[in-house]
Amino acid sequence: MLAALLAFSLSVWPGAMVVRITFKKGGKEMRQGLVPFERNDVHVILDEVYTAGDPDTRMDIYIPQRMMGGDHRLPVVVWTHGGGWIGGDKSEMRGYLMHLAHEGYVVIAIKYGLAPEHRYPAPLHRINAALAHIRANAARFQADMDRVFMAGDSAGAQLTAQTAATITNPDHAKAVGIAPTLGPGQLRGLILHCGLYDMPMYVQRANDAGGMVGYLANILPWAYLGERKPAEDALRAMSPIHHATSAFPPVFISGGNGDPLTAHQSRPMATRLEELGVPVTSLFFPDDHSPALPHEYQFRLAEPEAQQAFAMTLEFLKARTNPSSF
Repeated sequence: MLAALLAFSLSVWPGAMVVRITFKKGGKEMRQGLVPFERNDVHVILDEVYTAGDPDTRMDIYIPQRMMGGDHRLPVVVWTHGGGWIGGDKSEMRGYLMHLAHEGYVVIAIKYGLAPEHRYPAPLHRINAALAHIRANAARFQADMDRVFMAGDSAGAQLTAQTAATITNPDHAKAVGIAPTLGPGQLRGLILHCGLYDMPMYVQRANDAGGMVGYLANILPWAYLGERKPAEDALRAMSPIHHATSAFPPVFISGGNGDPLTAHQSRPMATRLEELGVPVTSLFFPDDHSPALPHEYQFRLAEPEAQQAFAMTLEFLKARTNPSSF
């Protein structure tokens, strides 16, 4: 028992693997719940390589079949999956992404490499490389690179928001070491679900929780940043709430009332963006909403609240693409 406790306290790996296994189980359940929303009228390209020689750089592409062929170029939604930077997979929300593609979008889900194997800021560089691959293959994917949206859930929302910060804040791009693939004018908006945006606040709350809850919560930044107790500067560096500017793209942001991240991450992020003058569309629920909506509620498409979030997502996208033939 003592040896096990020492192993968990001295190395990130045991705790990270426990978290990864837990996320894998949840991801499998989510995938199964979305099977009814998979469609046979969406063209699918699985495991497209976006960086040669790197097994962690793959993407899945979903294109509505009715729009294929000819000179059609469709708005693009690039989705970055969640999983606390430690777990998750691009395939878990396949039914959701096919459902979205059917509405007239090229939807692309990316694999970006998980921690502790791949630490900050490697996933951000992979996302940037994925965007470059999409641009290089825009004709094949029928992608309109002047109408790009980025989306993410949980840790994927953090990665999406930070990528947007590198695109719209040159100082932040320089600090992360990224030459952005997209220009600010190409990025039409963000879709952010149940995300983490203020890592100093996240770690403070994890430490306040203490015990096993606090330990497991702290595994995430430990695995991603490579330090058991990351410095304040390191936590701020990965916090989009501290790097967004008035040039940040319009945002649709949401979180469930039963998700502890909503009150201390999603709502403050929405408030900060509004203070900056960024157009924000939000979907939050009263604290006493019943049933309480958990983390990642938006993928439970059989539930009315998830359907509401999906409908608002479509409204957000369509308002910023001016579609003429959907």
